[in-house]
Amino acid sequence: MGTPAPSQNTEQSYDLVVAANRLPVDRITNPDGTQGFRRSPGGLVTALAPIMAASDGAWVGWHGGVDEELESFDKDDIHLVPVPLSEDDLELYYEGFSNSTLWPLYHDVIVPPEYHRTWWDRYKKINQRFADAVLKIAAPNATVWVHDYQLQLVPQMIRLARPDLKIGFFLHIPFPADQPLLAAAVAYPDPARPGRRRSCWFPARSRCLQLPALPAPLYRLLHQGRRRHSPC
Repeated sequence: MGTPAPSQNTEQSYDLVVAANRLPVDRITNPDGTQGFRRSPGGLVTALAPIMAASDGAWVGWHGGVDEELESFDKDDIHLVPVPLSEDDLELYYEGFSNSTLWPLYHDVIVPPEYHRTWWDRYKKINQRFADAVLKIAAPNATVWVHDYQLQLVPQMIRLARPDLKIGFFLHIPFPADQPLLAAAVAYPDPARPGRRRSCWFPARSRCLQLPALPAPLYRLLHQGRRRHSPC
């Protein structure tokens, strides 16, 4: 198939919607020289494709093009909804907050995580963009399944807008329990006291790690749903 046309925002609704950072397709060049898509070989795609095809589901994700908005299209019996990302989006949301802040933190701090306010702000903005794309196509009482650390804010954003939806979230990497955080001393600006900082301490295992300027929203993101909270 050729490259889909620019988006016209004409969508029907779906009872099953999957949201992931990438669509389950890769861009290819057809024999006639036109651009098209083929199914990706990844494990998530292989596992979900039969379910999506059988249930006439929709998949929301980035199609791989930079600074390009495409119309939704169908591939292998799955309705695909491209979410546009710019070069700055990829640098700040994906390479920045997702892969340089969350990924190392979630993997037992194998390298020191970095935090920059611009990364966090863009992460929130892109998560809202994905959430809005889901909300446009989710039928009443639909099931929405959000995947992985790049979209960790999306479930709450969807829930606030649509209490009727059934929402699932699957994290494909380890979640940072208190012990693997290696006694992180997390300091961040205290909004109640300008110019002051608050610190949260986690149980020690062997050494202490300090993450300067980590804001309260990220702390809540990492530890929401826990019954045990550090004394902040």
